[in-house]
Amino acid sequence: MIDKLSDIIASKIRENNRDITEEKAEIISYGANILIFQTIITAIIFLIAFLLGVVVYAAIAFAVIGLLRSTAGGAHSRTRTQCIITHLLSIFGTIILSSHIKYSSYIPSIVIFAASILMVLKYAPGETIDGPLYSDRKKRIQKITSCAFLITFFAICLFIKNLNLQIYYVIIISSLIPMMALSPAGYMVFGCKRR
Repeated sequence: MIDKLSDIIASKIRENNRDITEEKAEIISYGANILIFQTIITAIIFLIAFLLGVVVYAAIAFAVIGLLRSTAGGAHSRTRTQCIITHLLSIFGTIILSSHIKYSSYIPSIVIFAASILMVLKYAPGETIDGPLYSDRKKRIQKITSCAFLITFFAICLFIKNLNLQIYYVIIISSLIPMMALSPAGYMVFGCKRR
């Protein structure tokens, strides 16, 4: 259904603009496909979060994971079902885990953010064979942006720990998830080949 809808969107755009080649139409279709699928996943996540009364935590986890995944890259799910399950486990696993941790210390954030910076410096941006090729300049920008997000999240954690311990751990755990996908183990788990 998503594939068919994406093709319809691309063909309508091509009908209204004769300058679009077949190759550009395929790119438009692919982009529409990703946009539609991500919209569906996001709606599912926030509907479940609303029903469970954890929208704030879900929004924080979603933002942290999304920002880091979009800049650091990493392994991707091979199927849509695997992708949906991975999204749900990432968001709601983070919320559940963070609700049970009562250890009030800066040590977890220091260790995880230091390790994350090292992971980004070594592996980011994580590209797959199926993904587009990026220039060295774009890769450098992605690496710097990933580090900037990690530093920002660390600063927020330092401030938020004494105000809301669960949000503190939501941010810490959420920032760790993209690093797992960036690691060689993440590529092995998802069955992706790193470029």
